[in-house]
Amino acid sequence: MLTISSLPEEIGKLAGAIPAFPRVVSQLLDMVEDEGASLDRLVRMAKGDPVILAQILAMANRIRRIHAQPDISDPFLAASLIGMNQLRRVVVTVAMNRFSDSHANASFMRAHSQAVAIV
Repeated sequence: MLTISSLPEEIGKLAGAIPAFPRVVSQLLDMVEDEGASLDRLVRMAKGDPVILAQILAMANRIRRIHAQPDISDPFLAASLIGMNQLRRVVVTVAMNRFSDSHANASFMRAHSQAVAIV
């Protein structure tokens, strides 16, 4: 049973079990933080992860549909349309979803993170 007194110990155990981000995710996060990063290079790297690439295209196409424009399939155009802030959001969201899908204690970590954010 989780209690307030055992919380630090339990969090320590869980933190040690958190898997590292996949290499492509770490590299993409570094690139979106670098103001001198080439969008072309970022898109080439994102092509190595089909889930991230699909999310970039989906986000760009949602924007285009608002303006009654046809969908696009060019990853570079999609990334240009959504910008670096949204690219960062896509990469982090995909990485966190992978974590929560693969880790047995992810629901506890999510609840704890939400509780800390509220405080």
